[in-house]
Amino acid sequence: YKFQQTSAKTGYSTDTTEYPVTIDSTAVVEEDVQNTPVAIGAITIDKYSLEYPEIKVAGAKFKLMDNANKTMLALSDPTNASGAITFNNLMTIDGTPQNYKVVEVEAAPNYELNGEEQTAEVSMNTTTTVSIPNTPTNSGNLKVDVEDTNYTAYGLANSNVDLYIDI
Repeated sequence: YKFQQTSAKTGYSTDTTEYPVTIDSTAVVEEDVQNTPVAIGAITIDKYSLEYPEIKVAGAKFKLMDNANKTMLALSDPTNASGAITFNNLMTIDGTPQNYKVVEVEAAPNYELNGEEQTAEVSMNTTTTVSIPNTPTNSGNLKVDVEDTNYTAYGLANSNVDLYIDI
């Protein structure tokens, strides 16, 4: 026998190749055919620290779904040092943008999980950026003692110290 795809889902090309197949009565024969999107776009995630947007968050992982909540990618690679990850080659239709959903499924180290589902509209030949904040976990302590240079046992009460993030 041979089989051949005769139509494809809207937005995808039809694979018209004829594939040979042997069918017998003892087992179900399974074959896969892959279709390529006719038009594509992309989504880039921008992960940042909630109170300091200039601090990018590396290490978060995401799930990608279509608009009907069908999983396309269960677990992405982690966001890079710039807090970014891009999902390329997403199907879209010229003049009819397609919606996709992303949700963080693994938090970056030292950050709380932001499991809020985000929707991104993807148009042909464009990249849609979705900015997603993360809240740092409140861990760690800092104690600063200000002392006399010559007599370190002599603490200097009422001295002030500022704490800031070195970006």
